[in-house]
Amino acid sequence: MPGFANAKETWNARFARDDYIFGRQPNAFVEAHAHRVAPGKRVLCVADGEGRNSVWLAERGMVVTAFDFAGNALVKARALAAERGVVVQLAEADILDYDWTAARYDAVFAVFIQFLSPEERPAVFAGMKDALESATDAEHWWRALSRTAGRVLDQLPRGVHVSGVCLSAMTRAQVLLDNEGRVLAPALLFREHRAVDDLSMPQ
Repeated sequence: MPGFANAKETWNARFARDDYIFGRQPNAFVEAHAHRVAPGKRVLCVADGEGRNSVWLAERGMVVTAFDFAGNALVKARALAAERGVVVQLAEADILDYDWTAARYDAVFAVFIQFLSPEERPAVFAGMKDALESATDAEHWWRALSRTAGRVLDQLPRGVHVSGVCLSAMTRAQVLLDNEGRVLAPALLFREHRAVDDLSMPQ
């Protein structure tokens, strides 16, 4: 990609201005999905730049760690956290050699990392998965899944039968299909190997 031969130099140059180049409010995806993470949970924000996402999550009671390889962006992130009266554990680190297993988190947020090359993405995605706290109670997992599946089946229209299941690796959504291949609501969502309810239809 032009201008990204030296990504660290490029981003430091972009962040070398007084204002916040992406603003001070969280990314829309982060804002829309943060409700899935309860206050007190441990969160990792990947390549978080000037801190708009990590600081906002900390304001909502999460225990937040964030990193970026642009030192001047981290200066802004610290200033934003201080202004908002929250604590974010900030570190200067590169996404390509970050120690993903140094700590475990309940959720990982990664926004605006599309500049990774196709060759770099598999290792980074695997690393983010490794950073998640894995469920160890198999019985709890299966009971949660059974309860959720039961509620789905209870809400099916009369005469509609489940004939298949579709699993999306991208969204981690497992949806039930009728005999014509149509999606049946609500969906079953998996997060960190646990089943949770989501009463919205997948798009």
